[in-house]
Amino acid sequence: VAFAGDNGPNGNIKVNGKLIHDLTTFESTAGMRGGKRDIYEGGIRTPFLMQWKGTIQPNLASSLPTSLEDLFATFVDAAKAEDFLPKPEIPLDGVSLLPAATGNNQEQIVRDYLYF
Repeated sequence: VAFAGDNGPNGNIKVNGKLIHDLTTFESTAGMRGGKRDIYEGGIRTPFLMQWKGTIQPNLASSLPTSLEDLFATFVDAAKAEDFLPKPEIPLDGVSLLPAATGNNQEQIVRDYLYF
């Protein structure tokens, strides 16, 4: 099971001209600057949770920078389905997070940067 957010929280929501929610309501950005549609950390750092009983250690935390494109690569790796991709000779955009998720950090591919 995987759960991920695609960008930071929406801020400054108004109804009939009255502010009903801003980025400080619930501390949605954990004190980071910015929110949805911002390139600051509050807009691009989001929660990502994975659970796979017997494979992913409970309460394992990582600060590895990832992107949603990594989910497909991770699922292909977990299913050992590389040979079933339509064009296996074309590399995937994402990288598998399975090594980090299973505690094999030495095998984890780490990008120099993320782009979006």
